Amino acid sequence: MSPSTERSAAAVSSARRLANGNTLIAFGMQQGRNGSSGPTEAYEVAPDSVTWHMSSKA
Repeated sequence: MSPSTERSAAAVSSARRLANGNTLIAFGMQQGRNGSSGPTEAYEVAPDSVTWHMSSKA
């Protein structure tokens, strides 16, 4: 599974290095901001793959 190269967030995003060396990347728009209902996405990525993906569509 490969994430789209067109993912971005104007309002909320973060990336954190995890204890296992992977990176957790999360982004989305805050509920109510610019009329958003608050969808978010998060990925855990290893150097060579996406190991976990969560998508929450409000």
